[in-house]
Amino acid sequence: MHIKKFRNEYLALIISSIITLILFLKIDTLDYNHPHFKLYWDHHKYLWMALHNLDFHIAPFCWRIFVPFIASILPFEISINFKIISLLSVALTGFFVFKIGQKLFNETLSSFALMFAYFSISYVSKFVIYDYWLPDAFAYLLITLSIYLILIKNDFLFLVVIILGALTKETVLFVLPLYYTFNATRFFDIKILKKTIIISILPLIIFIAVRILIPPLNDDLNYLNSIAPQLRIVQFDESTYNLKYLIHKIGLKRLNEFSLSFLYRITIYSFLIHFIFAFIGLFNAGMMFLKFLPFIILSYLQIFFAINEERLVVAAFIPIIVLSIIGQQKIFSRLGSFKIPILTLNLILLLTIIPSGLFYGSWLIIRQIFLSLVIYIITLVTIKIKLKYFSTRNNY
Repeated sequence: MHIKKFRNEYLALIISSIITLILFLKIDTLDYNHPHFKLYWDHHKYLWMALHNLDFHIAPFCWRIFVPFIASILPFEISINFKIISLLSVALTGFFVFKIGQKLFNETLSSFALMFAYFSISYVSKFVIYDYWLPDAFAYLLITLSIYLILIKNDFLFLVVIILGALTKETVLFVLPLYYTFNATRFFDIKILKKTIIISILPLIIFIAVRILIPPLNDDLNYLNSIAPQLRIVQFDESTYNLKYLIHKIGLKRLNEFSLSFLYRITIYSFLIHFIFAFIGLFNAGMMFLKFLPFIILSYLQIFFAINEERLVVAAFIPIIVLSIIGQQKIFSRLGSFKIPILTLNLILLLTIIPSGLFYGSWLIIRQIFLSLVIYIITLVTIKIKLKYFSTRNNY
């Protein structure tokens, strides 16, 4: 049993690495000569930090120090160092998504389906390979790994990963409430609540300390004039970054201008068909959804404090794909068979995003819905043929 489990894990790591390599070969990455490289995007900040010993004071980038630090000490050219971090992060994220599937579904084919589902969400796989300068790929790895460590109850490594998260990107800290929800044996479990608070103290102290030790100078004209324009811009072609500004400039504006188009972007467009399957799985997930709910809420609250909403909400990719697989199980279990069809479906969903553009249109989602219906119909017909065949044999 242990040998078989080891072989499955080894196979998962190989497949995850191969898919990562295929995505990398198909993507026109944001290298120095890429047309997008000159745009005043985030990559300039992280490149500067890696080249100048983290000496940077434009928030929030200046606080996300871990990935630029690692890129600065690796032995290759700086862009290659960032690329290595991104590719290893994506491949290992796929592997630990598989491991999460093993714990939650206790079944190999569903675990592979979950891994394919991860790779079929462009914003957590293709995009972070394209813009490999960002800390997002490593942050997604830490999120995935920390959830897995909660499931296997390894508190020490969970603490280490969350500390790294505090130094990488604030979204990793959203996992902390899951330590309580996945370990509590009742709605209010005082023992687990105390453990959650204790295990959260050090990461939060480090999170705050970084913000004290690296003061933001977004409104300091002398500092702004001392750095290049592409290093100053945070969003909306402005350098300002504080809570009051974010609430008024983004939060209240999003509330006032909330529309069906925006709702579509932060749901189906961000997660593709997996959001539809997740919505179906929601009604069959039971406690699983409630355990993930704090993380989903915190991930979605980001849309009121930053732009690029798709990049924000996809932090919740683990609960979405878990719910997606549950939703698919609900649909296909009605046919009496779901393991092979679900594995096939998620592999096909992955194949649909490989040739698609980085910023895809609605046609991709329509194509995924159509292919899902085809898989369902093929499964239905196959099962009916089998039943008819066995019925005929029994009559003889």
